[in-house]
Amino acid sequence: MLRQRARFFRTMLLLCDGLLVGGAVVASFHLRFHHLDAWLPPRNLAGAPRYAEHGIPFVAAVAVMLLAFGWCGVYRPRRDQRFVVELGAILRGVLVGTAATFGFVAFFSHALFDGRDPSRVQYLVLAVLLIAGMGLWRGLFRAGLRTIRRRGWNLRHVAIIGTGRLGQIVSRTLTRNSWTGISPGYFISHHPRTGRAECDGLPVHGGLDQLE
Repeated sequence: MLRQRARFFRTMLLLCDGLLVGGAVVASFHLRFHHLDAWLPPRNLAGAPRYAEHGIPFVAAVAVMLLAFGWCGVYRPRRDQRFVVELGAILRGVLVGTAATFGFVAFFSHALFDGRDPSRVQYLVLAVLLIAGMGLWRGLFRAGLRTIRRRGWNLRHVAIIGTGRLGQIVSRTLTRNSWTGISPGYFISHHPRTGRAECDGLPVHGGLDQLE
């Protein structure tokens, strides 16, 4: 069950990140040639710029960027870490992904992209958009997830083995930090058998001999 939920959230994040990267790729073209051209005039550009000739290839950028995110640890579980750690992974992923996208498009420009020649400034704009967009999106996602888990939704119920002091500390810590999404459901005694029915407000469902 835990792995299924983890796969579900990872798939959802991949889809949303892919949409965000795709939007940033298109936006970087329009910002470069329709808003920054007055300050940074494009070189060797005859006529109005067309996305098919001067835009970063959409599919290539999304694929390469998602691979870079995975390689830099953007999709690792980080419930017990501060958001700044996730931001660091996003920053590394964007920088690596932008550099890899530039190299991939430049190398396969004639073989796969009909000689497409995106502006160098366009890659810089893409990186800035992705850092801001990914940071904002992941921050809102984390805040929303914490909110719904504090209200008792999307929780993962676990059993705590051991009714001693350490087991009770674990139970109270998880209960106080409901944002983690892990909720203690019951205890299993660390003794082979037990007559204890309750521990720290939760039921005790037998001992180790009854673990199966």
